Amino acid sequence: MNHLGRRGFLGSIGLASGVSVLMGCDPRMSLYFLQPFEPTISHTGPDLSGKLIVVLAHAVNGANNDFQMLERDLTKEFQKTIRTSNPKIRFAPFERVSEWQQEHSDWSAEEALNFFEADAVVFFEIEQFQIQDPSTPMLFQGHSKIHIQVTNKDYPKDKKGKPIKNEPKEVDVIYNDYRDTVFPVTAPMSVETGVSKSAFKNKFLKLVATELSWHFVDHAPGDDIQDTRL
Repeated sequence: MNHLGRRGFLGSIGLASGVSVLMGCDPRMSLYFLQPFEPTISHTGPDLSGKLIVVLAHAVNGANNDFQMLERDLTKEFQKTIRTSNPKIRFAPFERVSEWQQEHSDWSAEEALNFFEADAVVFFEIEQFQIQDPSTPMLFQGHSKIHIQVTNKDYPKDKKGKPIKNEPKEVDVIYNDYRDTVFPVTAPMSVETGVSKSAFKNKFLKLVATELSWHFVDHAPGDDIQDTRL
């Protein structure tokens, strides 16, 4: 090691030692404060920053027997969570989208893209959403299964991946995935603890929306540790 390299290395050790003195003897704390950035888990879905998004949800038969407003509630909570994490993602007005859905019972993603002049449609098909198993009515445990699809309308691309702008835009499903959520993941919660059905449902709904958001925004490694406090 040359003189300059050794001096730089020793300087780094000195800095780490100084932080160790301030933070105690645990070297892991020192390394944490020397990190150049906060570690995050990257989102798995497409980058929606700077885009206008329409969020649509549909609960299949039986998925929302206990919660008639499930589609609206999940959509609103998802958008709220996304705005907190990435305000650069824009959404078509919630009430306007809801009215449009009611007026077009046989809507499609392509129609939504055209009507709202949006960049993409995020569609949630709610296949399961329950907080109690009928066989164990004295226990709370949330289970959900949601099919996620993202559809956009864009120019076709050439072999080099560049858009061919002299051809009409094409509708394409660019992301297709599922999200299963269980809460609490360790064991069911007894109703005898005094937790109300509505409080448990709201807690579970927020968790589902948060986990859905991870498909589109980055999150911290510890975010998947469930908070069971109600």
